[in-house]
Amino acid sequence: MKKILSLICVFAILVTGTMMMTKAESGASITYRFQNTRAGDAQGTVTLTADTAGKYSLYWADDSAALDGWFEIAAMELKAGESADFTFAERVAVPASATKLIAVKDGDTPTVSDAAAVYPIPQAKRFPHAEKDRSYRFGALSDIHIDMQDGGKNPYYINAPKNFALALNVCADRATDFIITAGDQITNATGAALEWLEYQRIIAESDYDRPIYEAIGNHELRYADLCHYDAVCGLEEFIANTGLDGTAEVMERRKPYYEVTEPSTGDHFIFMALEYNYNPAEYDEFSDEQLEWAEGLLKKYADDGHKIFLIEHSGITGYGAGDDHDEPGYAGSLNTEFKNNARFQKLTETYKDVIWLSGHTHVDFQDNVNYSDEGGTACKMFHIPSVANTTRLTRNAFGENEIDRAFFEDTTQGYIVDVYPDATVLCGVNFYHNKAYPAYTYIVDDANAEPSAAAKPAEVPTTDATASPDELKTAKSELSAYYQYASYPEYAALKRAYHTKSGVETALNDFKALRTRTKLTTVYFADSEKMDVVHACLWNSAGDNHIEALPKQKPTYIKTNSYGQHIYAITVDAARYDRIAFSDSDRKRTADIPLTDRSGRVYCPISFQNPRQVPYSAYENDRSYDIAKTSAVYFTDTADWSRTYLYAWASESSARLDNTAAFVRKPTVGRSIFKETVPGDSKGIPDSAGEIPAVTDGFGYYLNSKSDDGKWYVVEYQY
Repeated sequence: MKKILSLICVFAILVTGTMMMTKAESGASITYRFQNTRAGDAQGTVTLTADTAGKYSLYWADDSAALDGWFEIAAMELKAGESADFTFAERVAVPASATKLIAVKDGDTPTVSDAAAVYPIPQAKRFPHAEKDRSYRFGALSDIHIDMQDGGKNPYYINAPKNFALALNVCADRATDFIITAGDQITNATGAALEWLEYQRIIAESDYDRPIYEAIGNHELRYADLCHYDAVCGLEEFIANTGLDGTAEVMERRKPYYEVTEPSTGDHFIFMALEYNYNPAEYDEFSDEQLEWAEGLLKKYADDGHKIFLIEHSGITGYGAGDDHDEPGYAGSLNTEFKNNARFQKLTETYKDVIWLSGHTHVDFQDNVNYSDEGGTACKMFHIPSVANTTRLTRNAFGENEIDRAFFEDTTQGYIVDVYPDATVLCGVNFYHNKAYPAYTYIVDDANAEPSAAAKPAEVPTTDATASPDELKTAKSELSAYYQYASYPEYAALKRAYHTKSGVETALNDFKALRTRTKLTTVYFADSEKMDVVHACLWNSAGDNHIEALPKQKPTYIKTNSYGQHIYAITVDAARYDRIAFSDSDRKRTADIPLTDRSGRVYCPISFQNPRQVPYSAYENDRSYDIAKTSAVYFTDTADWSRTYLYAWASESSARLDNTAAFVRKPTVGRSIFKETVPGDSKGIPDSAGEIPAVTDGFGYYLNSKSDDGKWYVVEYQY
């Protein structure tokens, strides 16, 4: 009996009490006092005692060295014989591959053999699962904040595009099965359209080829009056520019809130939406309809044995994670004085097994406001810091908490989340360094949940399966042209094609449906007006939806021709839009231009009234025309001239052809249409009309308005 009692005492000391390990030749020692008996839970206090003065660093380690891809736990400057403590907070996890905790003196290699002190983690406290037992892995991002204000030079968000690209590539490198975002994909400082386009471009150019599921944040609702609508405009823009989950019912419902089921386990992901205003502290952010929907799902899934993840952007003032609990430093979180905000909080208290992921405050991991369950009275609440740039909690001159928005280049943070049948680990990472934070990696023990079947981890393509250069070029060119018009599965299939040689043919075959339903055409614009910035506005003349009507997009700069004109290009879907116009920041704008599905037209502004069109080849070759070809040219007499002549000549010749145009037909509206065959790529000029810079086979021209010198401006159309 005494022997049994002795064994029990040894186990109690091992798990919940104090254990000291000393390196014989140095005399330094580590003591670890755990706060609970849960396997994989690191909560407790580590004490390092030095035998000689110096700087020491603590690391998680395996049997040979500090874990690769992890920051140090803590650094301590100690005198000989001095001790210092480091405390792991509630829910902090022991890494899956850690078997030891080591102290390394400055200048020594972080290996077990060179460590000043080594602490073997008791078997009962090690992480209880092997990597192969993982069901799935996902990335958790928030507050990406693509910002095009001042040309993307807003100091606080200047690194947002680069940091988002880093986050995507880290998620690809760590083989996440999908990504969730908790809102504020864009900043919406001067209008959302350009920022959504940049957001999509970064995804298209990254290595990430798995699903991305977004929640809507308050910034998507910001300045919605730029669309001449209220907040509904921001919601519609969010739906139109995300939807990359490929869930048809989400798009058909036209709602910014939706659910996704993880396919290998049946786990539930519920994406809620701020619906009403930029500042959650001043409005009731949730509709009755959305709360009925969310509560119905939570009630339905509460006892079905699957995990429930709730993704919603803003935390609640003085409650949960993401800010100082007693003295909040951020003034713009959800205010529960409003009825439905309070009702949302009640849901978090009713369904305690839910894992709620939020963002909004940007507060850095180092401020230790990352996790809360309100003392066991609420669900498990985790705050995701910002991908763009984190904030710090600080004290102002009056001793009050406030948010410090200083710029730090290397603080771009989020989680890599590993889901096991009976545990979820949220690994806090820095995307700039692609390293994990030991103190900000958390474990949620779901031992009481019904176990789910483990899924095979995602396969990472090996280097010998890389597509050939030609296949890679083909796939990437397809991506750049089709990304805006693809559903996520179509887009991801093509993207995977340039990662694996075997997938190229299949992915490109799957992509045929997208090619069939779109009519992509590349439109060029010659900025003869020396604009400071060029925007393109696209819309469908048959529709009255102004959100679809004017998505401003920034064309891509191509070249500057010998005339000093900057040439831009933009690829558009002529099946979706039938009108285009170009404008600058001073609201100067060209006339509305009919679109065709024929690529290679260059539009030139003439005092922003009547854009003229020429072949792109003319600008590509600096207006050097091939006179060997002939072109059929049509002219519509909108001025009811008594007689019409057409003059044509080559640009490098002074000789002009002087012919009376042949009559083609006279429509019922009374406009005569004339046809003449002229040398290909000629210049042309109807009698008393403005010069046509280059005629094009099969195209017609009509008179629009007169210039100051009495000449007519001529507009081209496809006959």
